[in-house]
Amino acid sequence: MSVVSSHTTNPASEWNDFGISMVDKAEWKDFLDFMEFQAKEHPYPTYLYRAHVHGHPFHRWIDECVWKYCDSFASDFHSWAEWDAGSEIYVTMCDPVEYFTVDDLFSELGQHLNKTQICLQRQQSGEEPLYTRLVSLSGHFNWTTQKTCKLGEKTGADQVPGLALFESSVIKTSGVHIWRVKDMLAFFDNSRLKDPLTISSQLLRWAMNADEYVCWEFIPRDALVAFVSVSDLTQQLDNNGKAFLRKEFVSADNLANMRLRGCERISLEEYTERASRFLLRIFSNISSWDDMKRLDINTIANWAY
Repeated sequence: MSVVSSHTTNPASEWNDFGISMVDKAEWKDFLDFMEFQAKEHPYPTYLYRAHVHGHPFHRWIDECVWKYCDSFASDFHSWAEWDAGSEIYVTMCDPVEYFTVDDLFSELGQHLNKTQICLQRQQSGEEPLYTRLVSLSGHFNWTTQKTCKLGEKTGADQVPGLALFESSVIKTSGVHIWRVKDMLAFFDNSRLKDPLTISSQLLRWAMNADEYVCWEFIPRDALVAFVSVSDLTQQLDNNGKAFLRKEFVSADNLANMRLRGCERISLEEYTERASRFLLRIFSNISSWDDMKRLDINTIANWAY
């Protein structure tokens, strides 16, 4: 199987005996300092979310070293490398700061955000899909839950779609690079990087609405708080046998479309009971409605009620 991807998927072509130049190192310092400053001024959410499908884009496989499914939360390219090697431990990890330039990173980001359209064009012309080194997360719980429900409509019998919940502080301390896309774009707008970044206004709005973050290569398993399958999300019932996620939410194309379908009016007591059961299934450290109210407002609002 061949892999057609961005230039960063062949790191050997970027390596040399002297490493990256002093100019490149200075650009990385500027970028990392800016991202760190932004993260301090506007802290990352406690939790980040991902609509994920185990078994996509490659079939689930048994890691012969541990004899269990190798269900990771990796970028498309890293997933391919694991699948091709037949084990996670044989996959080389390349720190972008060591082997790539900041221009390379933003070129990768541009292709990553345009990946759906690029893959569609390649599919129509009979080419291999695009695999990038970035893996997306979102700071928007409702947005990601709705996207997860949509993924459940498109997956096959051998795939496991679900909502993954990660603790952002664990990702940061693991050594894996994680960046807020909004901050990356702000840096790019004020930088003197050589390569242009072509991202449509529609994709920019999409990234902003999703409150998108990206990790380089993969999301560490140690950061995983919970993985809830689509069936568990949509079939959780309250004491009256009603699911919290209404069909208007589950089948909508997006949150804006969901709001156009109208909301169900119920009492605050009933909403609290339904929402509590739903959120307690996902946020294991929440024990009361007061705890829930301390979460981001999007966690307890905008659910078609």
